[in-house]
Amino acid sequence: MLDNPALEETLQRLVTLLNASERGAWTFALYDNESGRQRMRQELVLRLSVPLMDVALDAGHANPLAALDALPAAVQRQRLVVSYTGLEAAMPAVFGYLDLQRDAFSDYP
Repeated sequence: MLDNPALEETLQRLVTLLNASERGAWTFALYDNESGRQRMRQELVLRLSVPLMDVALDAGHANPLAALDALPAAVQRQRLVVSYTGLEAAMPAVFGYLDLQRDAFSDYP
């Protein structure tokens, strides 16, 4: 449980969304620091009913779908939560990919 009631409520809403979604949901989270991101990740792992996988993006690898396609086929067929990290390093290209490919994400479980 988080010490901050507002963060706890936000986290619970996120967990509900991710656990209930059968096929795809988008959410963005901005963190003040890496320790805050890691703490939220730990809480998600504890509360989610599906696995959580981190996928790193950067300036040379800014295409989120290409990152998913690079995962092993068995992983691609799983229902899981993908947490993209490094978005700040992948800007501005990542936003173009997200905009143009948003419908393609529905093809992933």
